[in-house]
Amino acid sequence: MAIEQLSSSIANQGDNIESWLDENLQFFSTAKQTIETTGLDDIDASNVSSNQ
Repeated sequence: MAIEQLSSSIANQGDNIESWLDENLQFFSTAKQTIETTGLDDIDASNVSSNQ
């Protein structure tokens, strides 16, 4: 029983990590696309982040 619970816990943690990674990759993909479509270069992007 303990081994089954441990295996289930490991699988659940793996699923949670995968979900978290997918969510973060989607965010960065959206941010990248936004930056590329607005035509910001590195200098513009650094000015935007320092003004917040």
